[in-house]
Amino acid sequence: MVLDLIKKGRTEDVIKYTEHIAHRFFLELLNLKHRLVPGDLKRGAKNFLIIQNSLMRRALYEVGICPKVLQDISIVNINKIENINDLGPLYYYYYYHMAKEYSNLARSYSGELKTGLSKRVYKYVHTHIYENVKLKDIATHLHMVPSYLAHRFKKDTSITITEAIQRTKITYAREDIIRGQDSISSIGAKYGFTDGSYFCKIFKKYIGYTPSQYKTNNNG
Repeated sequence: MVLDLIKKGRTEDVIKYTEHIAHRFFLELLNLKHRLVPGDLKRGAKNFLIIQNSLMRRALYEVGICPKVLQDISIVNINKIENINDLGPLYYYYYYHMAKEYSNLARSYSGELKTGLSKRVYKYVHTHIYENVKLKDIATHLHMVPSYLAHRFKKDTSITITEAIQRTKITYAREDIIRGQDSISSIGAKYGFTDGSYFCKIFKKYIGYTPSQYKTNNNG
């Protein structure tokens, strides 16, 4: 059930459901504490999270999200899991960070898709998220005249294809900033924003904060 919720991007429900799963699992693990040798309790919790990470990654792969993006997220999650040394933070990381991140990614991917055409446009953008995607690239892929594609997409979604590309890239960049593995400039460059000032401008346009402000607000 939780994987279906994640695929649909129902983040609020995902958090509630995964918190319930985590609570039950960790209680069962604690009940076995007297039977386990030192270290097994924590190892069991970490293995549980790593398995869940793999299942969530697979679920989003099935809905068409870029495998490279999913691989990057999965590796970061595993590294963070391995570096957490207490059960409490492991419990919290599962339902509030890992599951939430995958669900938000799915929501970004599936949100605002009102027609088959817009869905194909978004699918192309997600699949080529690290590339400098342009309207003409998408039009060529869909075998359409660029001007007609732009008109149809704007009519269906009320935003331009350029805005759709920017929003999607900023969604990915925002998650990278929260994970805190790379510098803001390298994150911008990763998604095709070679000009740092322009990246900050576009990020603030959609998020309401500059990348630095957003990082501070979310990492304390």
